[in-house]
Amino acid sequence: MARLAEAGGWVAIAAVAMLGSAARAQIAPVDFTNGASLMDYPGWTSSPPAAAWVDGLPDPASGAGALCLAPTNPPAMVTRAVRSSELGPWESGTCAVAFADFWVVPVAATNAATSVDVDGAKVGFLPDGGAGRAFAYDADAPGGGAAVPLGFLFPVGAGGASSNWVRVTVRRDYSNAWYDVWLDGTLYLAGAGADASPPPAAPALLAFDGDGSAATRLDLLSLSAENPLFADADRDGMPDDFEASRGLDPGADDRAGDADSDGAANMAEYAAGTAPDDAASAPSTNGPALFYVDGALGDDAFNGLASHPGAAGGPKRTVGAGLSIIATSGQTGATLVVRGTASPYAQDSIDPGAGSVVLRPSGDVTIQPQP
Repeated sequence: MARLAEAGGWVAIAAVAMLGSAARAQIAPVDFTNGASLMDYPGWTSSPPAAAWVDGLPDPASGAGALCLAPTNPPAMVTRAVRSSELGPWESGTCAVAFADFWVVPVAATNAATSVDVDGAKVGFLPDGGAGRAFAYDADAPGGGAAVPLGFLFPVGAGGASSNWVRVTVRRDYSNAWYDVWLDGTLYLAGAGADASPPPAAPALLAFDGDGSAATRLDLLSLSAENPLFADADRDGMPDDFEASRGLDPGADDRAGDADSDGAANMAEYAAGTAPDDAASAPSTNGPALFYVDGALGDDAFNGLASHPGAAGGPKRTVGAGLSIIATSGQTGATLVVRGTASPYAQDSIDPGAGSVVLRPSGDVTIQPQP
């Protein structure tokens, strides 16, 4: 299998993956329950031993209970070892991909970074102005590895703790030591090199670092051979319906292929919102311009450039406002990410103006005529 991006190595982008039903998990989603002890959950350990416990914080499923890592110096760590009884999909050697999926309340403090590590695939969180920013380590970068800043920003409160839960999904490829990262269901990194020497042949250890400034929380962790975000029969990180609509094979891992021979891998085209079956549609060398719309949390006074309304810029509130800001920005080939809300978006027409716009839904999105 060839490298995802032919010249640039990893692809750092932010393109939306359609959310789907929960997949079968070898480690079923662990829902920490208020009042329980970490000792009640097999495979989990804490260092130092008393630094992690279950508290009553409401989790993303609105249940009471989440794993809490105390603010300690040096930072506390919890690990979840993958037990031999959980290695069914990987024991035969026919499956080399695993999906780790979990929710965290990260801390973005001044001199430290909370992080999660899936067998060398590492995602962390650092401060960026008055907000927090996610990053990932790319072991293939010059110098033996470098932190890659991602476009995911989140609001922070006291001590740098996030104001929201963040869903992290990692696709770990054990045959090639690569990984992809989705944050809140959106793809932000594809084909980074995992830092593991020698690389494991199957899932072994998930590690979570805390912080010295504020408590870090974790919940609803699962590990599966199946994609938990969308239907993905070949486990290559691209949705089946996208592959079928673009002449790719949903039953074969063709992410590294180049169906239209334009020099960009199929996965890179999916991530950038371009067409892998059209040589005239290829990712920009500078990456696509991304603008966001959130009907529930956005504000049309924002510039639409930030992925979260609590961060500088924030998303627009309406699709029309998103299209207008793209038109006035002069960006060509921009992507408008529309986040799903309980209410439909009211829009008379969708007109990209003189340029072109890729309209990508995040979650369940309904756009209907204005009343």
